[in-house]
Amino acid sequence: MARIRSIKPEFPQSESIGKLTRESRLLFLQLFTLVDDEGRTRAASRMLASLLYPYDDDARMLIDGWLGELSENRMITIYEIDGSTYLEINNWLKHQKIDHPTKSKIPSPESDFAKIREFSRSLAPDLDRIGRDRSSTDASHLSSVEPSAAPDPLPEKLKISRKADPAVLEMIVEVGLMWNELAGRFGLPKVEQVTPARRSSLLARSRELTASHDFTDPLEGFRVLFEKVSASRFLTGQSPPRKDGGPPFRASFDWIIKQSNFQKIMEGNYENSNRPQTLSRVQPLR
Repeated sequence: MARIRSIKPEFPQSESIGKLTRESRLLFLQLFTLVDDEGRTRAASRMLASLLYPYDDDARMLIDGWLGELSENRMITIYEIDGSTYLEINNWLKHQKIDHPTKSKIPSPESDFAKIREFSRSLAPDLDRIGRDRSSTDASHLSSVEPSAAPDPLPEKLKISRKADPAVLEMIVEVGLMWNELAGRFGLPKVEQVTPARRSSLLARSRELTASHDFTDPLEGFRVLFEKVSASRFLTGQSPPRKDGGPPFRASFDWIIKQSNFQKIMEGNYENSNRPQTLSRVQPLR
């Protein structure tokens, strides 16, 4: 049963809240209306998505990532007992002052039978397998501009949210591998962990690739994206130093998958011929 709860005025200024993505902050607040007076509720993701996001079709795909982010930041504890999944909002009584609280019917995560769910694990075996499969294929689709540096080896580990559809999981790992291959060749920062926030962004970008850019396979769209990145001297850090003496811009994975930047890259805004030229100073009329 939904409950009326309050939000403290200092909530937006909290440093712990500030570390969360906006999507996870919204989920955290909405959980207040579901949990009982001891801060607990059932945590089946499909149930939470239907109750909290009845008008958002993509919530079922994204909510596990948001829950994982809340768990990793110790805002909630997710646990299983006898095959059922529950969550408890940590430090619940610091968030809410409840008069005449009703005792929870949901067992505590400190119960002897509770199994705390961890939301990240190493996917090194998956990376090794996919890396071997890809090593026999032509990787020229990532190379339009040849840098002088030799490719660096891929990192041994790439961490990702534990609970994910296998097809989604493999797609995300493949995208991470493609980026790390490109990053190694151009000296850009590599990805070692796919956080819930990154996973949410990747899922959103994959939907955009199929809905707005007419790719039937999101992976093909990401290949085109990385082709455009590798062909851009600006994005790969090969532009001349800035006038103030600072180093040239170098794109990162998070910068690439941000929606606004992603859209500009796909539209060709960073192609070498389209880079804005420095305007000469206009001479005043005499």
